[in-house]
Amino acid sequence: MDGIPLHPADQPEILVLNKPRGYITTMSDELKRPTVMDLVPEKYRRRGVRPVGRLDRDSEGLLLLTNDGELAHRLTGPRFHVPKEYRLEIDRPLAPGDETRIREGVYLPQLGIKTRPARVHCDPDNRQRVTIVLSEGKKRQLRYTLGNLGYKVRGLERTAYGPLTIRRVKKGSLRPLSMKEIRELRKMVGLDD
Repeated sequence: MDGIPLHPADQPEILVLNKPRGYITTMSDELKRPTVMDLVPEKYRRRGVRPVGRLDRDSEGLLLLTNDGELAHRLTGPRFHVPKEYRLEIDRPLAPGDETRIREGVYLPQLGIKTRPARVHCDPDNRQRVTIVLSEGKKRQLRYTLGNLGYKVRGLERTAYGPLTIRRVKKGSLRPLSMKEIRELRKMVGLDD
C-alpha cells in the first residue's frame, strides 16, 4: 500500500540496518546514549523488533533486527556457524604470519577461548585493509584478536551476515528483507518452511 509491502499480522519482521558508528546495540541506554532503536521507525518497534547479536559502539555496518525469536536464537547460536564478513582498517600492514594465525584461530585471554578458524583477505594494494569472515561472534572478537597480535583497529564494518550484504542500505537507514532473502536466511539455520 502506498509503495510499502504489507504482510499478514503473523509475518515476522526481519530488517537490515546499516548501523553508524556511535550507536549502542541495545533496546535502551541508561546513560541516554543513542541506540540502534533510535533509527528504527515506530511501526517496527511496535511489532517488537530487536537487534540480533551486537555491534559495539565504535563498529558500523550490517545489523539484523527481528521479532522472530527462534530465527534470532539460531542466527546467534554457536551451533549454526553463520558467516559474518567484516572489513577492517588497521594501523599497520597485516604481517603474513599474523594472517595465518587468524586463519587458524587465536587464543583470546580476555575471553578465555581460542577463536574458530576464519577466512582472511588483505587488500593487495594496502595490507592495512583486511576482510575477515567469522563463523562465530564473540564479544569484541576482532578487536581482541588484532590487539593481541599488536595491531590497533581504526575502523570496523560488518558488510555481510550470511547471504545478506549491506549494499543498497545507506548509513543510518534500514530496509525489510525480501521474501527470497528471508527464505535463504531461514534455510541456512534449518528453519525450512
